[in-house]
Amino acid sequence: MKMDMVNFTIRSLRPYLQRQLVDYERTKFQEILEETPNALDQTTEWIKESVNEELLSLSETTLTPGAENSSKPCLSPTLVLNNSYLKLLQWDYQKKELPETLMTDGTRLQELTEKLNQLKIIACLSVITNNMVGAITEGLPELAVRLKRISAVLLEGLNKETCNLKEVLNSIGVQTCVEVNKTLMEKGLPALNAEVQANLIGQFSNIEEEDNPIWSLIGGSSCFYWLFCFHFNLLYLAGFDL
Repeated sequence: MKMDMVNFTIRSLRPYLQRQLVDYERTKFQEILEETPNALDQTTEWIKESVNEELLSLSETTLTPGAENSSKPCLSPTLVLNNSYLKLLQWDYQKKELPETLMTDGTRLQELTEKLNQLKIIACLSVITNNMVGAITEGLPELAVRLKRISAVLLEGLNKETCNLKEVLNSIGVQTCVEVNKTLMEKGLPALNAEVQANLIGQFSNIEEEDNPIWSLIGGSSCFYWLFCFHFNLLYLAGFDL
């Protein structure tokens, strides 16, 4: 009975406490800023970078032939924030400090960044595999799923300093050849010849190079980041633990 009364009291007070909490946090936040004026330097710089990028993008659009000219570009706060948060997915945690307002989310953001890098690499590997042996493995969706799972496992701990990406990619290439040959033999088809296998492994290992065209195409695509965010939003809404 007492527990029921306590729960009822908490539920009754919750809306009031929530309203008071917002005012309390705003007041405390303002006090911190007054005591430490430079407390948000990193956050300010983070937002400024996005503002400048969006202004540059708007200027380029205005100068494009055929575009409607306006006296002053209209900057959307939503676009600025979206761009700011997307930048966090490419954040170099070894060289740059996180914005002060996101310090408590640092671990989670690093995990998301690692997952993004994994997805980018797996996407590159899938493109190479499909290009090299797609005609041979066409109609074998279970093989593609298995290869992605193997790649994901081998790419765990990608952001660790001890991780040698080239060796990992080489291992994925070797394992990919093994799985493809195994599937082909089960279907009564000839295995990949040595030249094709060596070429496949070599292309896998070269993904990490800065001028790699496939990495540049996938890694530099803003659409990829939007799809990544959309993917995790769906998982979150579905109740998955991220």
